[in-house]
Amino acid sequence: MRVVCGWCHHPTVPECCDYCGRSPAVPWLQRGQAVPVADHDAGAGRPALDAREIRLAYDEAKAQLAASGHETTVEAIAELLDRSPRTVRAWRQRFAL
Repeated sequence: MRVVCGWCHHPTVPECCDYCGRSPAVPWLQRGQAVPVADHDAGAGRPALDAREIRLAYDEAKAQLAASGHETTVEAIAELLDRSPRTVRAWRQRFAL
């Protein structure tokens, strides 16, 4: 189940917002409102990014580069993850990596 974050209004998991990192229920509860459920069709459109999976892959790539004695640059991480450096930079900004 996904809910709408009361802070940034993105659909997210109920425990902690994947986008802003805050508790998504707090603003709704402070207003005395029920936390709205994100009503999107799971099969429609692009799948949502999973912040936990991205953080895990990023950290593993960084550790692998450090263990092999290479610099942990965005370009090197992107090459290991088979993504573009632009995508890795966007992940770093969006998910505070």
